[in-house]
Amino acid sequence: MPLKLEELISEVNNSNFASIRGIITGIFDIINNSRSSVNDLEAIIKLDPPLAAKVLKVANSAFYASRVEFKDLKEAVLWIGFDEIRNIAVTQQLYKVYMRGNYNSFSRKDLWKNSIATALLAKMIFRREFGEKGENLYTAGLIHNIGIIIIDQFMNDEFHDILQYSDDNNADHIESETKFLGYDHTSVAYELGKTWNFPEELNETVKYHHNPDEATEKYQKTAGTIFIADYYCKKWGLGYCDINNLNEDKVTELLNSYDIEPESLALMHSDLIEQIVHFENIGLLSNGQ
Repeated sequence: MPLKLEELISEVNNSNFASIRGIITGIFDIINNSRSSVNDLEAIIKLDPPLAAKVLKVANSAFYASRVEFKDLKEAVLWIGFDEIRNIAVTQQLYKVYMRGNYNSFSRKDLWKNSIATALLAKMIFRREFGEKGENLYTAGLIHNIGIIIIDQFMNDEFHDILQYSDDNNADHIESETKFLGYDHTSVAYELGKTWNFPEELNETVKYHHNPDEATEKYQKTAGTIFIADYYCKKWGLGYCDINNLNEDKVTELLNSYDIEPESLALMHSDLIEQIVHFENIGLLSNGQ
C-alpha cells in the first residue's frame, strides 16, 4: 500500500535523508539575508568539511582563472561569490542523495547528470535571454526531479511498478506515478520544499515545471524555463529524463511567448557541455569527494 503524500514527507523528514537540510537551508538563510557577511557563510561551510574542501578546490580550478592558490576558505568564498557558493553547496549536498543505486533503465547517476545539465541550462537561458539573474533557477533545476529519488527510496516496490509501466506504455513518470500513487514527484518536491522553508519561487517552479501555465503568474517564466531546459537536455541526450514523450508543441509555444529563437538554444549547447566537463573535473558530477 503506497504512502499518502503527507506520510511520505513525514518519513523523509524523520530519516537520514533530512541530514542535508541544515546546510541547504542555512545557505539560503544567509544569502537571502541582506545583513549576512562572508563570515556567516564561511561558518556554515566549515560545518561540512567535504563542502569546505570542495569550495577550495573550485576556487583553485582553472575555470575561475585564479593566479594565486587559495588556502583560506574566506578568501575562496570572496573569490567565487555568494551565488556560486550557494550553487556549489546545494550541488554537493544533493549529490549525496542522487548517487545511489540503479534499476534497469533508471540510473541515479544519469538522473543526476540530467539535473545538473537542466540547472546549468536554465540559469544560462534566464541570464542570456531575459537579462535576469534567476537566483533560484539553478537550485530548481537540481531538485526538479528530487521527488523521483524520494519515491524510489521510500516506496521502492511501487517505484519499480512505475518504471515498468512507463517502459511498457511509453508513459511519462508523472502519468505513471499518479496511476500508482495518486500524486507525482512534483508534488513530493513541492511539499518537501515547504517543510524545508525553501523560497516560494523555488517551490512553485519545481511543482509546475511540467505544466508552467498552471503556476502562479509571477512564477510561470521560471517554471517555463525549467521545462525548456529539461526538454533540450532530453533532446541532447544529457542524462536520464523522466519525460518519455517530448512535447515539441508546448516547448515551441513557450519559446515563441518568450521570444527565444531555437537557434539561441543551439548556440548554448557547446557552452553547456563545457560547464558539464568543468563540473566533472571538480568532482560535482561523478565524484562527491
